[in-house]
Amino acid sequence: MLKAAGYTNGVLVGSVTPGGPAEKAGIKAEDILVAIDGKPIKDGEELVSKVSEMPIDSKLKVTVDRAGKKLDLMVTVLDREEVFKDDPRFARRRNETPTPEKVEGTPAKFGIMIRPMSETEKDALKLGEGDQRGIYVTKVEEGSFAAEIGLQERDVIISVNRQPVATPEDLRKLQSTLKPGDAVAFRVMRPTPGRQQGAPGYVAFFAAGTLPEGN
Repeated sequence: MLKAAGYTNGVLVGSVTPGGPAEKAGIKAEDILVAIDGKPIKDGEELVSKVSEMPIDSKLKVTVDRAGKKLDLMVTVLDREEVFKDDPRFARRRNETPTPEKVEGTPAKFGIMIRPMSETEKDALKLGEGDQRGIYVTKVEEGSFAAEIGLQERDVIISVNRQPVATPEDLRKLQSTLKPGDAVAFRVMRPTPGRQQGAPGYVAFFAAGTLPEGN
């Protein structure tokens, strides 16, 4: 995942909880957390471990890479369960079967079928006023690269390798620059189970891997 952004260590931020400690500190989605109190962070597990060891209400200096620029931000530590409640790594596995989509999409070599999203669908993502990112996954081929990294039908792809994706053509242009052995990181919005009709909710995360030979 981080190789796509030029890193071997660190944590790529998938989403930031509104009103949470990360947002208050100024951390944004797609930032890369590279150090805490000046000490490099290897991965997400090390990040969780370090944060868990700190007393509640203590402050940490978090160094992030934002589009190639290093920033030092002060984060106030809260209860671990609250801080990481939206992190897919700590969510319980759900066994819901996605409802198949009948809309035909555009084939992509990642092993997915995609289609454009309507303005109403994009508004439901709540990415921010004027933010038009998002293409809809209508099918994931069994045994494909997309399936191996965990993409599912009804996922919404927001970016690839930190490059925004607003249309199927955007994805085609990005995939044309990739070759076997390249690292690929998708930022994805996934509908949350149990959402009410007309009021969908989404959880953001990264799905990443290395393109296999012969892809």
